[in-house]
Amino acid sequence: MFRLVFSFPWPVYFVLAALVVGGGFYMGNEEKLLNAARLEALKAPMPDVVDASKVTSNSFSAVDEINVAAQVDLDAIYTVSVSGKRTIDTKKTILFAFSPDAIDKSQPVATAFMLETSQDIAAFLDKFMVAKPRALSTVIHVNGESAYVSSKLEGVVEDAAREAGLTLSQNVQFVEPFMQGREFGLRQRSEADHIKFGLFVAALLAGYGVVRFIMTQNKRRKEQVEAPEGQAEA
Repeated sequence: MFRLVFSFPWPVYFVLAALVVGGGFYMGNEEKLLNAARLEALKAPMPDVVDASKVTSNSFSAVDEINVAAQVDLDAIYTVSVSGKRTIDTKKTILFAFSPDAIDKSQPVATAFMLETSQDIAAFLDKFMVAKPRALSTVIHVNGESAYVSSKLEGVVEDAAREAGLTLSQNVQFVEPFMQGREFGLRQRSEADHIKFGLFVAALLAGYGVVRFIMTQNKRRKEQVEAPEGQAEA
């Protein structure tokens, strides 16, 4: 696979470099629009609470913010880890969420909270607690944002739920709580990082394109020099 990537004709690398630069500027502009939306979101109150059992992808705001009313299964707290040959280990603590009115764990899980492994579960519950313990746990209103979950990590979470005897809904939503507060969670992100990364990758591609061009030219010169010699011997 890698051999194929490094064997394209030299013009391809310049085309790829241009596409990467364009992609970097596009992502930078998208981040700029999101930053403006985050500023507007902070001027307004946090979203109305949504029952954890009814959360869908449409429950999130334009800046992926959500406010979830839930109980969590304190008997099924999992630290999941996904690692690969060329990837950094990903470790997260998963808490499966149920309706604040749930009396058991029979309903499919529509929401799962995702915390950094260093974050304390007790601190999480204390921060978002709004009512005393019910059937499963204290009732919490968790303000946070949609969490990116790779298909591999989602598979690990599904295995954890199965081990706990729980059923995940078909489109379970993962929420990363604003443990450092809403203002920090909706902080401005760097727009320039996308552009810088795009320019860096484009420079590598263009540089290799130059190398491929030189290699191609040298090969042609060598063939031109060797061709008459071969004809003379014939």
